[in-house]
Amino acid sequence: MKRYIAAIQIPCLLLQLCGCYSLRDITLEEMENKEELKITMKDSSEYNLVQDIDKAKVLNNPGIYYSNEWLLNKEEETINLKTFKAIKYFNQVEGKQIKEEMKNISFGEINKVEIEEFDLGDTLLFTGITIVSISALLFLIA
Repeated sequence: MKRYIAAIQIPCLLLQLCGCYSLRDITLEEMENKEELKITMKDSSEYNLVQDIDKAKVLNNPGIYYSNEWLLNKEEETINLKTFKAIKYFNQVEGKQIKEEMKNISFGEINKVEIEEFDLGDTLLFTGITIVSISALLFLIA
């Protein structure tokens, strides 16, 4: 019985590790109509532009800026953001709080813009490998 469980768990674990979504680089012109983006700056700071901000996620990722309000200004070549970032404070006890501020990012400061998309090719490939692996393991065990 343990062999059957292992025969199914190992390929399923491999499927979980590969994932169905991947990040794809896009141009600044393409980012206008997107709902969720990841901007990496030349100084390695990251901005996640999302529709809904989860406060727990912000607090658990203190090095990342989050924004749910942004405006792409093509004439001035800037992105205006209302950002949220976790900052640590040390009073009598260590803690974190969320700092909110307005930022203007110049297009020249941006290293890359990425969007997370469903990747059909990888998903079909790894799903096929998983099905073949389970079939082969069950055939060998039986």
